[in-house]
Amino acid sequence: MKMLVSLITLALAAGSTTSAGEPQQGTTATAAAAPVESFILENVEDINGNLERFAEADEDWVLDPVKIALNVVEQGGEAMEERRWLNIEFEGDGSERPDSCTVTVITDGYLDDSMRGEWCRFTMVRDEYDMWKVAEFRHAWRCWRGTTDSTGIHHPQSHERFTSEACL
Repeated sequence: MKMLVSLITLALAAGSTTSAGEPQQGTTATAAAAPVESFILENVEDINGNLERFAEADEDWVLDPVKIALNVVEQGGEAMEERRWLNIEFEGDGSERPDSCTVTVITDGYLDDSMRGEWCRFTMVRDEYDMWKVAEFRHAWRCWRGTTDSTGIHHPQSHERFTSEACL
């Protein structure tokens, strides 16, 4: 029997408030609750290849699914003011050693004139060597001013949700 355990939900802030302590535009808790309308599936072969190389170099962070997800997310971004939410759910047979998990990382408040944030969901499985492998990586973006779909139509209200469409 599979057991689903919601282990942890964190709000990690990195410079996400003004000097008066007020949240900056776009960094409220509602950003983590924005719906995901569409996403793309990223290729996981390079991610898993890098994990194997780091494991061979005795890097211990490859044994932690949260550190794996954050490592992948942080590789694509620059040092920007942002707020990050993290959720991890483990699945297993009821033992203390889960064999799969889902890690969701939501980042909001980029100091960028088009992209507001990102939604990343990683499905991971543990192999026979206790190393986590990324089975699936879903990726979506949240824009400040809306999106333009593949037909060239502008959707101004799309800033209220995460989509697979390009930001303006």
